Amino acid sequence: NGDISHKQWCDITAEYFTKKDLKKEQIELIAKQIYLMPGTEDVFKTLYENGIPIYICSGSIDIIIEYVLGNLKEYVRKIVCNQFAYDSSGTKLK
Repeated sequence: NGDISHKQWCDITAEYFTKKDLKKEQIELIAKQIYLMPGTEDVFKTLYENGIPIYICSGSIDIIIEYVLGNLKEYVRKIVCNQFAYDSSGTKLK
């Protein structure tokens, strides 16, 4: 309702996840519970073969989208979503 901007919402969310010490492995556990709709692979391949680019604009987290898409990511021209950056151990948000 216009009380805060999208950037402010993202900053608040990132701060919350950082305070809760959300680890990369926890996000991956969430991603393992998400499945694409039946037929998604066929649709992606058909669009790609017909030169129709696929763009994904999501309020989700990059790690989740990439995990759920798996090899289908190769058919996607661009993904715009929330980017989480972790240290090399995957335990701390940067």
